[in-house]
Amino acid sequence: MVGDSIALLRHLAARKGITIETHYSEGIPALKLDRRQMTQVFLNVLENAIKFCPNYGRVDITVVSGAANVAIEVQDNGPGIPPDGLETIFMPFQRHATALSQRGTGLGLAICKRIVAGHGGRIWAENAVGGGAVFHISIPLEVPARGT
Repeated sequence: MVGDSIALLRHLAARKGITIETHYSEGIPALKLDRRQMTQVFLNVLENAIKFCPNYGRVDITVVSGAANVAIEVQDNGPGIPPDGLETIFMPFQRHATALSQRGTGLGLAICKRIVAGHGGRIWAENAVGGGAVFHISIPLEVPARGT
């Protein structure tokens, strides 16, 4: 799904001269999840990284399997997220000052949070050392059954 999302958005990155690098650990297991919904999450997070990256910037995507989860990180070298925005960025209609000049409704990350939580996982953001933002997505290896 990560690779499919990159393929779908590569043209947006190319317009800005942005390099997308992927890093996968060995032995990442297949997860039983809603492919359409999780692709929506990856597309949203990756599109945001591209949107906020400067021209000729860089987005790094890392996928690692742990003992109990698969962790995905999407890091850009854009302006980062204002500290007060880190608390509200996943709330509906919340857009931090950096985002006001960009198109969007402020719903994408709230929807992502709902989808990831529905898969028993977590999504959060932080500012990267040296600039930019890092979005973390953690999905358990054993995804709970829907409605439980």
